[in-house]
Amino acid sequence: MAIVLKSQQFSVMSYNIRCGNCDDANSNNWESRKEMLLSVIKKQNPTILALQEAIPLQLSFLKAN
Repeated sequence: MAIVLKSQQFSVMSYNIRCGNCDDANSNNWESRKEMLLSVIKKQNPTILALQEAIPLQLSFLKAN
């Protein structure tokens, strides 16, 4: 008896979103980056998304959008 396995494709994205509540005076702060990051995630549409340095504020924004 032969066993037939079907393959599935998936994509993985890992992103370091940096500190969400530091460097607020820096032009590269979370408020300045969040829409760009959301755009990148939506464009790539990964099956699995791994985030580094994410804090609850950032996760809430990404989950809501």
